[in-house]
Formats: sequence, C-alpha cells, structure tokens
Amino acid sequence: MRSTFLLSNKTYVYSKINLAGENPFAIFNEEEGSTFILPLLGAKKANINYEFPCRYLRLFNKTSLTEVGITSKVAKILAKESIPCNVVAALNYDYFFVPVTQAEKAKQLLNTHFLKT
Repeated sequence: MRSTFLLSNKTYVYSKINLAGENPFAIFNEEEGSTFILPLLGAKKANINYEFPCRYLRLFNKTSLTEVGITSKVAKILAKESIPCNVVAALNYDYFFVPVTQAEKAKQLLNTHFLKT
C-alpha cells in the first residue's frame, strides 16, 4: 500500500494562551501550565505571544495508536535534512508539525521516501 503525506493549508503556532471563542487544534496540560496549538492568524489577530510557526503533515491513510515505527521513520528522514518535527498522535492520524519555512521540503522528502517503500 502506498502512503502519501498531506500538508495542512493553515499555519499553526504554539502558545501558553488560548484564543477566546476558537477551539485550539490541540491542548497539552503540562505540569508548568497548558500549551495550545492555535491557528497563526487567530494568534496574530488576538495579539498573543506564540512560538514555532508551523504546518503539519499527516499520512493520507489512517494510522493506529499501536503502530510501531512511523514516528521514528519520519523523524530520521527529516533529521537528515535538519528539519525539526514535533509529533502529535490522535486516534486516527499522527500529525508531524514542521517549521512553516521547511514544510514544502518536508512534504517532498516524505512523499518521495514513502512512495518508494
């Protein structure tokens, strides 16, 4: 089965502040406080502090929480090109957040590699 990676159209950011009236993409409740993954446009409009403008890549095919090796495989491919990656696993898909400036390159690398296998 061939797998391809889809690239999000939106740019997201990480923030310690949530946007009023908008659901964040993800929330992590850490010991030091909550982290929110938010749309960049909303964060700019609300004038809140944020970090890591990024877009996510995800496999076209659904992934499983018990699947072994996908995160490692993706990380190794991106690391060879010095592309940072932050992974969020959900029930249906794994999301690989990469810097917005390297998102297209990451998509090309992953699609090229995964289409070969």
